[in-house]
Amino acid sequence: MGRRRELFSRAARHIEGLPDDFTPVSFLQSSGSQYIDTGRKLTQDSDITIDFSIVENNKSVGIFGARESARKNNLALFRDRGLFVGDFSEYPKYRFTIPESLERTKIQINKAGVWVNDILKKSWSDVADFETPTNGLIFDVGNNNWTNNKAVMRLYSYTDGDAQRLVPCLDANGVPCLYDLIGKTALYNQGAGSFTWG
Repeated sequence: MGRRRELFSRAARHIEGLPDDFTPVSFLQSSGSQYIDTGRKLTQDSDITIDFSIVENNKSVGIFGARESARKNNLALFRDRGLFVGDFSEYPKYRFTIPESLERTKIQINKAGVWVNDILKKSWSDVADFETPTNGLIFDVGNNNWTNNKAVMRLYSYTDGDAQRLVPCLDANGVPCLYDLIGKTALYNQGAGSFTWG
């Protein structure tokens, strides 16, 4: 009976496309020193959806993205002074701000606008072509992260349209990572320490 329950439990948690020796988890949690390099530069065609919750909100932090500067080649999300602040392509033309929440939040940002928990918050058009100078990061922004802080948060999922779909899991050795269900690769912590999970 115990073995059957274990197999059923594992089957119930299985995610289509996840290797059999990987174990899905609900989220990865950072302590403020970990981050993930997505391996992809962000462009005008990026369609990012990030499902997350801030765990500690006593400072400004980079949540995801990459940027050359605020005014150029910029796709990033920050938490700053009680707000979630995001830029797409260039500031201030394509900037949005919403009150921050410690609740689980899903933000989608692309060349048409921004949705928060599936509700359109801001729309825009005529976004010029751009490419970030470095790969997009998660739990950090990297270049020109004016906060100098990585986010202390839980990440439930991250997608970039049909190009990348990252899910939190433990690899065959029990190491926390994000697995790309489209690219079929595991992405690991590039910072210090280790993610926790739940």
